Amino acid sequence: MKKLLLFLVVCLLYTKVNAQQNLWYSYYDKKTELTGYKDAQGKIKIPAKFSLFTHTGVFRNIVPVNEQASNNKFINYYLLKNGKKVGKDTLYVWDFTTDCESEEKIRFYDKKTDKVGFFNKNGKVVIPAVYNSAQPFYNGLALTIRNGKRMCYENKPYDAANPCEHWFWNGTTAIINSKNQILVDNLQDDVIWHMNFYSLKVGSQPLDTAIYVNLKGVNGQYYSFIDYDKEFKHWFYKSYLPQLNAGSLQANTFSKVMVDERHKKSGDKPIALATFTKRYSALVLKKLQAIKQGKRSAYISHEDLYALSYDNAVFKPYYTDCGMPNKERYPVYSVLTETLNKNKTLNSQESFIFLRTAKGYKLIGMTVN
Repeated sequence: MKKLLLFLVVCLLYTKVNAQQNLWYSYYDKKTELTGYKDAQGKIKIPAKFSLFTHTGVFRNIVPVNEQASNNKFINYYLLKNGKKVGKDTLYVWDFTTDCESEEKIRFYDKKTDKVGFFNKNGKVVIPAVYNSAQPFYNGLALTIRNGKRMCYENKPYDAANPCEHWFWNGTTAIINSKNQILVDNLQDDVIWHMNFYSLKVGSQPLDTAIYVNLKGVNGQYYSFIDYDKEFKHWFYKSYLPQLNAGSLQANTFSKVMVDERHKKSGDKPIALATFTKRYSALVLKKLQAIKQGKRSAYISHEDLYALSYDNAVFKPYYTDCGMPNKERYPVYSVLTETLNKNKTLNSQESFIFLRTAKGYKLIGMTVN
């Protein structure tokens, strides 16, 4: 039995290491200002011939590229590692950003139908372009919009002849699975944007609404997801603050912390936990104790893991292959406090930034006076 377990462990480790070795990574050629891909050992697999529009940092199976052709024009398509090109002129682009492979699927856009679908890792259509909009797959689930109309954020219909700068799809929002089956239909916007797809539980009864959002599926079952907003607020007020002391502060602080001390020359690089604890522990406890005791109000908001600030290697696992904050798995929250003058006007603001990790929420940054 021990030999069998050892064999299985070795196989799992080999599979993980082999998967990592099969990854390719983008590199930038300063002379041509183009990008290409290298393997884990630094060997060039694809010479630099793609524009900066090709921004996928990790090449797993399929990537969208914009290649400089011989006539100095650019052509776009999806590229496989074997050199096969698929989906010419079908790149999915949103806010000047192309898609990134997620769970062996990647979105594509059909110009003729003005709809979105999914390729699999081999460039085959696994979900046809039938949706106005679709989010990437997370835990085998994706949010989609169908039967939609473009609307301007001024709540006016979109006019193609005189387009507004910011618009959205107004349609029917649903959750689909990887087989393109609708699991939950007619979702309201206010319940979907902070769902933890990786926490899904399916049952005949809804779960505790203090943390979960419960959605009734088309099959009559409840699809329950942890609501990140509810979860963080519950943790912050019911666990973190009540148990706050020097030991718990250190235990709930990340290995690197960004510190911005106003009116002082704060570094622009994260500092190590040991240094942070020694230098700032007493100050942070004092600030947070004021919230705990009700002396200062706290305003909690969802944030992004800004790459310009959190570019240290320890934060790399919290970004996607495209270098974007992986907020679907690792959301970030800011706790903002304010100090008022005697006349009730704003005197100063301070903030504490928390990142959700595999080991719970951790303090990763703060701005203090």
